[in-house]
Amino acid sequence: MKYIYSFIGRFLMGMMVGSLVYMITGVYTDALTLKFKVLYLGASGLVGLLSYIFEIERIGIVWEWLIHGTLTFLIVIGLNFSLDSHFPLFEYPLIITFTAEFIVIYVVICTISAMMFHRSSKEINEDIKKRKANMKNKSSH
Repeated sequence: MKYIYSFIGRFLMGMMVGSLVYMITGVYTDALTLKFKVLYLGASGLVGLLSYIFEIERIGIVWEWLIHGTLTFLIVIGLNFSLDSHFPLFEYPLIITFTAEFIVIYVVICTISAMMFHRSSKEINEDIKKRKANMKNKSSH
């Protein structure tokens, strides 16, 4: 049951981050159909599931980010092709623009995520230190 909750939680977190990206970058598009929204949220959920990659400690954080970024890029390309089978992604100027925009958005989201993780880790460590200090004070009395 724990794994089901984790799976659902990561999927929903991916949808939440995807919704944020949509709000920031997708408002100006004309593709606001229900099909687009459902496919976009589904793709965002899949990206959220990719966060399991970060639990593989044997490959290192750089490889985790590279694998996650590459798979996320492929999901985004798949999303574009599922919405428009004639999407001209592989035309020279579009592929450069598309890739550059993806990298910028990905780096911003990853930076925010890393900062949030660092902050929560720091808070947890401070709480642990406080508890240890309280336990020492209680045992010395």
